[in-house]
Amino acid sequence: MTRRSAPFGLLLFLLSACSAPEPAPVSVQLVSDSGRVAADVDVVTPVIRGSNELYVQLTPLNGSEAALVAVDAAMVTHGHRSHADRIDQADGLFHVGSLELFMTGRWLIELTLEVDGEVDHASLPVDVP
Repeated sequence: MTRRSAPFGLLLFLLSACSAPEPAPVSVQLVSDSGRVAADVDVVTPVIRGSNELYVQLTPLNGSEAALVAVDAAMVTHGHRSHADRIDQADGLFHVGSLELFMTGRWLIELTLEVDGEVDHASLPVDVP
């Protein structure tokens, strides 16, 4: 190795030793638009391009009854939309399966809730790598 190429070789070695960290799973607490429901949202794995699963725990803040009736995702800049194929409920925990985020970029996940017979919403932005 020549004296000129030594710094370049060192730089290559240091860069090869570095790697990007794995993306962290998404876990967030939201409050519905009306302020009547807290929603704890956990994505099963880090958000990916493709099929995503999440769990939603709803906590009424004023003794209300709340249900998750739909989960959609919108990529507003491109006009894309996606709808979760299924929502299963067990012991107050909602499992959302097959939310297809088919393009990289910013998506807005929209939860449609029913609170005491009225429609309410909560949403969170996610970035698909």
